[in-house]
Amino acid sequence: MPKSLQKVQKHIAKKRGVVEALHENSRDAKRLRRASARDDRVARVNTNLSRGRLHYVDRITYFQENIPEESEPFSDRDMMDVVTR
Repeated sequence: MPKSLQKVQKHIAKKRGVVEALHENSRDAKRLRRASARDDRVARVNTNLSRGRLHYVDRITYFQENIPEESEPFSDRDMMDVVTR
């Protein structure tokens, strides 16, 4: 069975013709509600994950910009200096 909202709508439209002609508590209406809720939930989770990744990416770019490519291994003191900059 299709899970995404677009696929469910397409499947129901092929079967019935018009999606708005559904009974409120029919199987197809329940399937549409579930697919809509799933799409909303997936979109919400994806935005939260991308926000979380932004902080990580910002940290990585900071270190890439502030550490020269041909550098030797850092001592603890050097690392503290880079972090506090």
